[in-house]
Order: sequence, then structure tokens, then C-alpha cells
Amino acid sequence: MTQIEKKAETLLEDCGLLAGKTDLKELCRKLNLEVHAHPFESCEGVLLVTNQEQRILINSSKASTRNRYTIAHEIGHYSMHIPIDGNRIFKCSKDQIGSDRQVSEKEESEANSFASALLMPAKIFTKNKQFLNPSWNSLNQMATAHEVSLIAAATRYIDLTSESMWLIVVASGRIKRFVKPSFVESIPTVGHLFTTKKITDWIEISADNIFYENRRTRNKTVFVSSIGENDYGENLVLVWDKKHSLMSLGDERNTSEYDSDEYYERSTRGNSRWKDN
Repeated sequence: MTQIEKKAETLLEDCGLLAGKTDLKELCRKLNLEVHAHPFESCEGVLLVTNQEQRILINSSKASTRNRYTIAHEIGHYSMHIPIDGNRIFKCSKDQIGSDRQVSEKEESEANSFASALLMPAKIFTKNKQFLNPSWNSLNQMATAHEVSLIAAATRYIDLTSESMWLIVVASGRIKRFVKPSFVESIPTVGHLFTTKKITDWIEISADNIFYENRRTRNKTVFVSSIGENDYGENLVLVWDKKHSLMSLGDERNTSEYDSDEYYERSTRGNSRWKDN
């Protein structure tokens, strides 16, 4: 468990809210954070902290699941990035908030990691019976239970599962980005052509269709399932090596090269490494 995971879990425990769907309204009340909706055009959320007030502003045009993630993201800023004097403003764009978007700034990446852990606590998320049955139907049920978007639930699942599974985002017929477990080295090839259609069940294909010239996957097969387009016109694809043939086995767990708190900071997870609990 990373330090950010621990911080989010501790906050929920201290507030008596580590159970089922996270009650953000009650959490904000306990933190003395006011939440107001505002018709932003180029902004998803704002955290305003001064000596006089503590306020979160959310985009009134967005869906409730999106705004829940935005509020959790701003709580992440509030919990980790407010200076001693208590004065700071965060103005977060749509490209900085959400587990399904690429971010670059370290603080924004940390706030996204915190938001995922806050909305989908590992202790709760992994104990759901659907967690043991990886499928889009299961992920839909988990997304509904935690009131998050499907891609947020899928990303969280990949982060927490011990299965050898990837989430791939395809746009305009090409692999755009992906999320993978930290314990595997094989990574999809961003930019390569990948034609998908909506597949409700798992089908077996050549691993070369996804990983291309990768010596670990040559002449192997994997299973894929696609949910179809999301709100951004992207195709979401799950890739599963059921036989774990792509996993890096043994104790080659180098913790010195990568800080896993930098949640989804890059468009890939190719350099992920284990961190001690």
C-alpha cells in the first residue's frame, strides 16, 4: 500500500466513513469544506483555501460520477498540498482530473491517486464478490456501487488485481494509452493500429496484435473483451492473460526506480515497480 493509499484510508477511518460508497457530503462536512456548483467552461473543479473560507467548486454541467471524482480530487489537494499558512487555490482542468486522463503535474497526479483510493478504498473494493470475476459486467456493478465512472472502476481494478490484465484505450483505431499491473513487464505498443468492436464475452487472439515485437509475448495468445465507446469516443478494451504467461515471476521487485504514488502520471505504466506494504 502506498503512502497516498494509507492517507486516504486513514482519513476515511478517522471520519468513520470506511464502509460501502464513500459519503463525500459527510466527509466534506467533517472537513469544513463547502461544495458549490458553478457553470465552468474550461475547468472541472476549484479548491479555494484561505484564512476566511474553505471551498470546492464543481462544474455544474458534469454528471454526478464525474463531480464525485472532482470533489475527491480536490479533497486530495486539501489533504496533501495545502501549506502551513492555509492559503492556496487549485484550478483543475479536465485533463488533470480523473484516472482516465493523462496528467503531468506531480500534485495533480497525487490528487488523482488519492481520489481513486478515497472513492474505491482497497479494503472495500477488493472484498466485493465481483472483484473475483473480471468482466465488464462486474466492473459496471462495482462502478455503480461506488458511484464512479466505468473507466475509473476499471483502472482501479487493474491497480489492485493480482490477475495479469491490462486496460487499453483505443482511439481512431490506434492504441492511445493503457494501464497495467505493476508486476508485469510486457506493455502494449502505443500508437499501433488496433481494430476493435464491442465484445461482450472474452475471445482469444494473438498477443502480437497488442504487444507486437515483444519477445515475452511472441507466439502467445491472450483474451480480450471490449465495452465499446466511452464519453470521449474511445474504445475500452480489457486484455487478460488467463494463464499468467506474461507475468514476471520470482522476486525481481526493484523499488528504487519508480514512485508508485505517481498514479497514472504518464500515459503508460511501463516503469511500475513493487512497493513494500
